[in-house]
Order: sequence, then C-alpha cells, then structure tokens
Amino acid sequence: MDQNSLQILLHKIETETVDDGKRKELLEHLRTAITSFSKVELIEALGAASLEVLFECLASEDEEEITLICGILRNLMLVLDPGDCLQKYHDSILQGFQHPSGPVRSLVIAQLQRCIESSKESVDLLCTEYQDLIIASINQLTSDDLNTSKVAGIFLINLVQSVSGSEFLLGHAGISSFKTILNSPRTSETIKFRVYETLSHFGNQSSEYLEKIEEHHLLIEPLSEIIFNSQDPLGQMNGLEIIAVLAETKHGVSHIEKTGIFTKLQRLCVNWRDDPMSVLFLPGVLKFIGKVGVMQVPPDEAVDLVIDALLKSTKEFALGTVATEAFAHIASTNLGKVHLAQKQTLKPSFERIQSLMNEAPTEFRTRILDALATIFGSTIDDDIGQNLLPDWFRLVFPQPSGLFSILQHSFPEVRLSALNLLGSVADLEWAQAYYLRIPGVVEFLIHRKIEPNRECRNAKFKIVTIVAKSSTATKLLTAEDIGRLKIHVEQGLNFIEAQTIVAMEGA
Repeated sequence: MDQNSLQILLHKIETETVDDGKRKELLEHLRTAITSFSKVELIEALGAASLEVLFECLASEDEEEITLICGILRNLMLVLDPGDCLQKYHDSILQGFQHPSGPVRSLVIAQLQRCIESSKESVDLLCTEYQDLIIASINQLTSDDLNTSKVAGIFLINLVQSVSGSEFLLGHAGISSFKTILNSPRTSETIKFRVYETLSHFGNQSSEYLEKIEEHHLLIEPLSEIIFNSQDPLGQMNGLEIIAVLAETKHGVSHIEKTGIFTKLQRLCVNWRDDPMSVLFLPGVLKFIGKVGVMQVPPDEAVDLVIDALLKSTKEFALGTVATEAFAHIASTNLGKVHLAQKQTLKPSFERIQSLMNEAPTEFRTRILDALATIFGSTIDDDIGQNLLPDWFRLVFPQPSGLFSILQHSFPEVRLSALNLLGSVADLEWAQAYYLRIPGVVEFLIHRKIEPNRECRNAKFKIVTIVAKSSTATKLLTAEDIGRLKIHVEQGLNFIEAQTIVAMEGA
C-alpha cells in the first residue's frame, strides 16, 4: 500500500456521504493501512493530509467507533512532532477536553504528555502559547472518569518538573485554577483530595514550590483542618495519607513540623485503645511517622506513639505489623538507631517484634521480616553496627536455631523474606559470627534442590556469593567449607549436576 492510499482513505472519510456502518468500515481499513507503513513513510504521508476529519468523527455516538478513532489518532500523532501537532490541531485538542467520553480526554492529555517527553522547546511552547490546554488538564482532575483524572494528575506532576511548567502551574493562572476547583461548592471531597494529592507531589519537588503553594493556604492548612476537626474518619485518613506524601522529603517534613502536626497527632491518639475512632485512625498515623523516620528522627512524642502501639497491639497483628514497619523506618537511619537505643522500651519492643514474627499469619510475618531487614541492613556507621546491632539481633533471635528454622519455613514467601533478611547482614562480621556457627549452615546454603522457587534460589545464591568472597568468613569456616562455597559460586546459579546413567546388559 502506498502513501497515496492513506490520503485517499482520509479523503473518503471526509468527503463521502456514508452511513455509520460504511464509515466504520473505512476507519477499519485506515487502522490496518497504518500498520503497513514505517514511521518515515507515515510522516511523509501525513505531510499533505489533515487529521481534522478524524477529530470530527469523534462526534459519533458509537462508543466502539470512538475507541477505534482514538487508537488511530494516537498512532498517527505519535509520528508527528508534538510542537507541530499543538500548532496544527490546537482547536481540536481543546475541543477533545469537552468530549463526554473519557478515552478521548485521556487521548488529548496523552498528546500533551508527549510535549514533555519530546523537548524543552515543546514544553515551552505549550506553557507560553497554549496555556488553555494546561488549564483544561487541571480541570480534568474533576472528571468522573477515574482514568482520565489519573492521567491528568500524572501529566501535571510531570509538567511541574520543567522550568516553564512550574512557572505556569505555580503562577497566578495555575494557582487560580486550583483555587477555583477547591472553592467551588459543587466540588466533592473526593475531587478535593485529588487536587491536594497533586499539589503535594508539586510540593515534593522543592522547598520553593511548597512555599508557593502554602502562600495560598492550599495544602497543609486545609488538610490539617480535615485531619483534626473533621467528623469524617475516612476523610481524616485520606488527609493524613496526603500529608504523608510531603513527609517523603526533608523540606516537606520541615514544613509539617512548623504546623505542630506531630503534637496534635499524639494528642489525637493518646487514648487509642479506648477510642474506636482512634483505632481506625492509628495505622495511618503510624505509616506517616514511618515515612518521616526515613528522612529524619521524628519528634519524641511520635516515636513514643509508635512504640506504644507496638507494645500494646497484643493479638492485633495488622496494627502490630504497621507499628513494626514504622519502628523499622525510624531505625533505618543511624540517628534513628541511636535515638531508639536510649529508650527504656527498646528491649520489650524487639521482644514484641519477635513474638509477632513467630505468631502472625503469613502475610504479616513476611512484612515483619522485611522490616527487620530494613533495620539490620541499613547501617553505615561501623561503630553503631558493632555496638548496637548484635544485641538487637539476639533479642529477635535469642538462639541461632530460631533463625535457621525460619530460613527453612515451609511457606515460600516467608522463606524468601527470611533469606533476604540474612542477605542484608550476610557481609557483617558480627552477623557472620552468629549465623556461620549454626550447625549445617554451609550444607543448607549450597543445597540447590530444597528451595521452592527461583526467587528463593536467587536470594540464597546471593548469600553464598557474599560469604565466599568475605575475608572475615575465613576466620569462622574451615578451608574445606570455604572451598565448597567458592565452587558453588563458580558453578553459577543455574548449575545442574549431571546424572550418571548406567546401561545394563540385556536391559
């Protein structure tokens, strides 16, 4: 099929008076024809043709036909320069934002996304000459179609990462558009949370961006009002989840601290065991504190709340697991480890974690083991590692047999998390002094056939590789055992022992 046939098909769709069935047939031919051209050939063919006819066909009430047209437009616009596409089809793209069909609106947003992916020039063109398309994208955060609102949010978050994009979105026109949505009496709480979430991702980009948002009281202040004064538990939890996004950066944590949120959260949850609403709210609070703990040591009252929830979770495995994860995030930094080491509740905290690890259902047990890997596998300071971690490890595994037992657990997911935990400390001298003295550990590590899946085999092979190359392991293992480990590594992960078959006469 030559390039003229493509132009002929477009011309037929535009000029011939056809019924819906005939038009759909022509569109099907067009879709098939496109696949027979290379990108270069399509560009040449489209140079003398217009896609306006396809945009006009979107007026169809046939959803199947609309989906077909969207696919064709997507494939054709992919070969065009995004900047040229904006200039040539601006009106049609803008009209696409008004289309009742979600896929059409997602299509035009995806085309704007291509500007970001293409070049700085395309982004600058979008942000200076076609700002109405950005405002239309902001308004799609209010869409009833969840996919469309999601695509719009992703586009805006990507756009703000460019210089011209941030200047527009955080400038007068962009901020006014967000304000209009938030202040409208017709805007539901669900849509407001979408806007807050988008703005929180903006704020995460830099302290300057967050300050611009806060100048207009668009984020932390209204979310704090929802979290602490709303009578809607779901709204409170949603608000806290969005605040937690800001806790992923140091400047975000700094802004949060200034508002006194930590103290308010501690007060809100102080009687969590006696307040049914606080029990519902507490897991979100713990996750929030954990996110802060990754960046810096949370305020003392927040750390105490995590430990209190951990110690008092009794048979509440879900809550105990979330508390363990928050505890692990705090302990993932050297400063966090030092802070926790000063707590009188440290020993019972690890004993509680040990109890949860042994008693919790599988889904929680794997998360607890992963949390332990975060604690023990994240130390940079050698002094902290040597002075604190060995004692902490023995609080969780008082006897080496306990560690060895969970490494051989019958459930693959638990076994994998246990192997990953061991892998996180496999190269540490204090840990080697603990686990390499377990009777039968070398035989276990080099046994290829006992692992239930590839993931477990990979995790175990990683440990063998670490030990085989470790200078400190030679002080703990015999030369023979070191040799066996090295041979295992040399043979590789997927080595299969050859089977000898003896043929018997007469068989």
